[in-house]
Amino acid sequence: MITGVVDTTVIIHLYRNNPLAHQWLTSQPEPLGVTPITWLEVIYGAQGKNGQKICKVILDQFEMVYPTQSDMDWAMQ
Repeated sequence: MITGVVDTTVIIHLYRNNPLAHQWLTSQPEPLGVTPITWLEVIYGAQGKNGQKICKVILDQFEMVYPTQSDMDWAMQ
């Protein structure tokens, strides 16, 4: 069960090998997810095909989460 959704900034910190980001990720007791928007932002912003490959390896650690309309309504309240 997914307990949280990470944003683009977290993925970027992992891509840049930020030790605090890696420490935080490994300390999470439950799996985390990413939304399709985050996935697209990261892949689009990666530098070249090699950067995209590295980002895909990072993104594959997370489950894809598809927010519903009720999820988005709840988040905006």
